[in-house]
Amino acid sequence: MNITGLALLTAIFAILPAQAAEPTHDAAYVARVHKEISNWGRWGKDDQLGTLNLITPAKRVASAMLVREGISVSMAHPLLQEPTMDSPRPLEHEMIGVPNASSDWAVDKIGIVFHGFGHAHMDAICHLGFQGSY
Repeated sequence: MNITGLALLTAIFAILPAQAAEPTHDAAYVARVHKEISNWGRWGKDDQLGTLNLITPAKRVASAMLVREGISVSMAHPLLQEPTMDSPRPLEHEMIGVPNASSDWAVDKIGIVFHGFGHAHMDAICHLGFQGSY
């Protein structure tokens, strides 16, 4: 795993609540856990990093010390181009302009639905709202 991916996973696991032996998943439990782990507004209204603020220089050093082999693992998510059961609206690609005798440029139109099961925001592991918050 590359250092960036390892640092990201370290930060995520650092903020997750400990799992009970038999968790209760009723509405009250979900609301309580949501409030406990929410970082909404934690770093001020103008913050753009959100939870990435938890990846401090010390966390990066600690993560780097865990590396035993010099391999990297891609955390890329392929863009789905065919409909599937859990992603009925995949990436749309359309050629709008094509090279011809009077022009050698091409124009592509790319359409993607970020709020679904197949694709999440490109800058987040997931994106899920709860009680009107996102």
